[in-house]
Amino acid sequence: WNDAQEFCHTQEGSSLVEIFNQEQQDFLALTAYQLESFTEQQRHWFIGATDVGTEGRWFWPTSLKVATFTAWYGSEPNSGTTYNYAFMHYSYDFKWYDTANTGTNYPICQKI
Repeated sequence: WNDAQEFCHTQEGSSLVEIFNQEQQDFLALTAYQLESFTEQQRHWFIGATDVGTEGRWFWPTSLKVATFTAWYGSEPNSGTTYNYAFMHYSYDFKWYDTANTGTNYPICQKI
């Protein structure tokens, strides 16, 4: 996640995407499906939500807003203090999962 955020910062001052409503979630999921169709590769996508520092309090670090809209899959987030970063999971209609600061997820960047 930190590497993904750093990558976004190198892209003309971007950051990991912040999702504030269902319309934005739907747009990103549709875009992810289109990329999957074009590339024939399934990918998980990092988004900007994190609960680092306060377990269970998810927020957007660029805007410093609490994540009042969420699109968690099932019982997510459910992995305690070691999984503090959100990503969109390709197997579950790009609903959100929590994960550790590792993995091969791709970043979705937005220009600040």
